[in-house]
Amino acid sequence: MSSIRTVILRELQSARGHLVVVLLLASLLRLLGPGLYQLTADEMFILQSALLLARYGQWTWLSNGTHWRLVEGHSPLSDYLAAIPYLFSSDPRIGRLWVGVLGVITVAIMFFLIKRYVGRTAALFTGLLFAAHTPAVDLSRTVWGPNYGQIFIASWLMTGLLGYWEGKRWAQVLHWLALSFAIQSHPGNALLGPLSVFLIMVGWLNRPSRRNSLFRYTLAGWALFLLSLIPWGIGLYTANPEDATSLPNIREAIGDILHRDHSFTHNREPVEIKDVIGFVSGLTSSVNRRLYPSMFTGTGPAKAILSQGHWWPAGWVDIIFWAQSGLTLIAILLMLSQGIRQPWKSFPRLMIALLGLWPLVGFVASPTRISPYYIIAMFFGAVPALGVLLADFSQKGIWVRRVITTLVGTFVVAQSWLTIATMRGQYLDGNNERFKAPLQLHLSAMQQWNSMGEGREIIILNETQEGKYGPKINTMYWRVTSEGYPVRLVLMEPPQGVPIPEEGAIIASTYGGSTIPSLFGPGKLMGILTNGEPIFRWTLLHRPPELDYGLVPEGSPRFGNGTHILGISTDSKPRAGQTWPMKLVWETDRTTSEDYHFSVRIVDDQGDPYGQADMLSLNGWLWSEDDVVINHIEVPVNEMYPDDIQPRVWLLMYSDSDVPVVDEEYNWLAPWMFLSPLNPDA
Repeated sequence: MSSIRTVILRELQSARGHLVVVLLLASLLRLLGPGLYQLTADEMFILQSALLLARYGQWTWLSNGTHWRLVEGHSPLSDYLAAIPYLFSSDPRIGRLWVGVLGVITVAIMFFLIKRYVGRTAALFTGLLFAAHTPAVDLSRTVWGPNYGQIFIASWLMTGLLGYWEGKRWAQVLHWLALSFAIQSHPGNALLGPLSVFLIMVGWLNRPSRRNSLFRYTLAGWALFLLSLIPWGIGLYTANPEDATSLPNIREAIGDILHRDHSFTHNREPVEIKDVIGFVSGLTSSVNRRLYPSMFTGTGPAKAILSQGHWWPAGWVDIIFWAQSGLTLIAILLMLSQGIRQPWKSFPRLMIALLGLWPLVGFVASPTRISPYYIIAMFFGAVPALGVLLADFSQKGIWVRRVITTLVGTFVVAQSWLTIATMRGQYLDGNNERFKAPLQLHLSAMQQWNSMGEGREIIILNETQEGKYGPKINTMYWRVTSEGYPVRLVLMEPPQGVPIPEEGAIIASTYGGSTIPSLFGPGKLMGILTNGEPIFRWTLLHRPPELDYGLVPEGSPRFGNGTHILGISTDSKPRAGQTWPMKLVWETDRTTSEDYHFSVRIVDDQGDPYGQADMLSLNGWLWSEDDVVINHIEVPVNEMYPDDIQPRVWLLMYSDSDVPVVDEEYNWLAPWMFLSPLNPDA
């Protein structure tokens, strides 16, 4: 390992000033404002899995699912990497900063490569262009599987050249580990595999005297490659041990490739030449980011253009991006030509050119919907190719050098402008406040509330959307920001009860939620958005409030699932043609994993029905022993309901099958229970 350090330090020390400038720019664009970009579903899956792994040791063998018919889920490598920052902090923004740091290291690797094989000027130009490259920056600002692939693609290229072009043995071994990790970050990076085989051929022909060594160390690299895939293999086998190798699935996957039924553009239309041009230009030089702002970063820029105070570039800036894209394509072709004409002298250039072209195969032949992250390896060849071409031209004279330097500066400023405008757009779209809301609740206010509540559990009611894809993703969104506190998350869609543990609880929800006002009064408001509106509504409950108008059961005190009905609270009597609001108060004497629903029916003394409503009592995973659960429900009353009768409530609880009324020994007594007024004259 000392030889690795020696090689890298020797190259970097000779261009220390240039490297500092490059890394400073890369750090500013990747690490500034980690809470700005919009959260997405895949990010939540990875963060939640990483949290459970780092904090609670819940190991995972598989990450989130894929579109590929033969692969049930992605490699858990991204989850393992995302778990590292959770060892030090429960703030998910640290996880994003960790991805940003890896992105900065990626820029340093690319600088090192070009410095070693081309020269200082080419390294400076490549470093600046890569530091400001908008797709690379966007991939360094969120927690996502393909985002981790950047550092492994760069390491794959570095070890490939050091190992098979220069003959360094340690690099021959680590090259295959880098390839494995790149593929595990996203399977689309398997397109690098044929280039690795090409590297073996080059090493075999270039250094005949070291063929035995190349053979041994490559075998060691292959063994490391296979060993690194074991966790993913276990996950795939556990998830789907039979279908993963079934012949019908193989035929379907082959059919996908042959017919390209699943190869779509952003708008899910068949792939055409214009789509190739659009995606290639977007990946190489950020063309069409005004038209396709959601390509990497969510919906911020599209809305920001309509917002007062946005910093989005003017339309003419696209001319700069098109010029950069065109020059990039020319640079790749020139380097390819030079590498073919002088393969041994210019092999690093040939390899960079191939890396800029070969991933396009994935665009044409991919069996799933095409998105830019399938071919991100392309800009690891495209950006250096442009940097090297411009550096070559800059050697033709002082005035040419000044023009080229100005051109590189223009490209860097335009790309940086696009990133800053995107960040500004995310801010104007409210993403920063959406990200900060649970953090404010859990990382600051909860410490105060937890002290005030004497260690009481916090019940978060998920009633509004803070993330991107709706309340279910929002549940994970809260979960990854609430680590370290006794918190239960209640998804209020469909509506269900609020669990309150025996020692009481702090009930909190976002400001727009209706559960706290309907059950516990107005509560208290806390946290202020930029528009002046409060973020949270909360209340502290030592125990559920006393029932001001209660109903009690006749006969058995509980249902077969261990749930007692303590009473029903109402503020008025039922009225014909109106809804009758009520609060049901339950207590459970044992935990359960089932979801239980209940039915409330208004009947008279003869059992004739006059209204009915059904509701989920509580999701099974939320039940805890000795909990009190409070439901709010409104029962529509029949127009024929007579006002002069005393109402009775017929209460039924059920899961997949009806839950009967039982006695203390769990003997079956009845299918339901009746509840009557405590004070008939009230």
